[in-house]
Amino acid sequence: MGSEIQFLQAKNNYDGLVQKVKTLKEQIALSEIRAPFAGSIDAVFAKEGQLAGPQSPALRLVNTSGVYVKADVPETYANRVHVGTPANVIFTSMDYQVAAEVLQVGQFIQEGNRTFSINVSLPEAEGVKPNQMVHVALQDYKNDQALSVPASLVQQDVEGNDFIYSLKNISGTERYKVVKTWVTTGLTFNGRTEIMTGLEAGTVIVDKGSRSVRTGQEVVLG
Repeated sequence: MGSEIQFLQAKNNYDGLVQKVKTLKEQIALSEIRAPFAGSIDAVFAKEGQLAGPQSPALRLVNTSGVYVKADVPETYANRVHVGTPANVIFTSMDYQVAAEVLQVGQFIQEGNRTFSINVSLPEAEGVKPNQMVHVALQDYKNDQALSVPASLVQQDVEGNDFIYSLKNISGTERYKVVKTWVTTGLTFNGRTEIMTGLEAGTVIVDKGSRSVRTGQEVVLG
């Protein structure tokens, strides 16, 4: 009976020592700095003999193989920007741009500037550095069959209706009559306005002098 009690005591002591050794090994492991990912050491902040802690960064580790762009988008585009939306990332300081797509879309509107955040993937990252400033252009609309005209040619009447001056050939002559053509406009981009209805492809429209002509005026193409 005595031998069994001594055995159990010895076993408990052994188990306790094993647990202490395990705890010490875990504490020793915490004294080592282990990188969460592979990369290059860009800067060392800690000095030999200095007290280290979780709030005191010891070094900067950089890996550009999986970088992404973070940007803020106005809330007016909330229903037009989605995961997979095509994007063009322009590195203005490098005269370099790369095609990409939206990787993640935030679900929260920042109250301060009324924007939501997006992450844009970078399939190519040659020469790119973390925290670099870039310009992101998102393709939030596409219409391969769009009919567009210079935005300056679209005018409005006093009631806010859009129109464009077009030309109609006077039969049997080389003269044209100015016609006010009512149109429905879409989006405007890069100085051109999309025409949704009211204008057909191939219609001759007034470009130069569009602000000085009037309906019914006869003109000759020069």
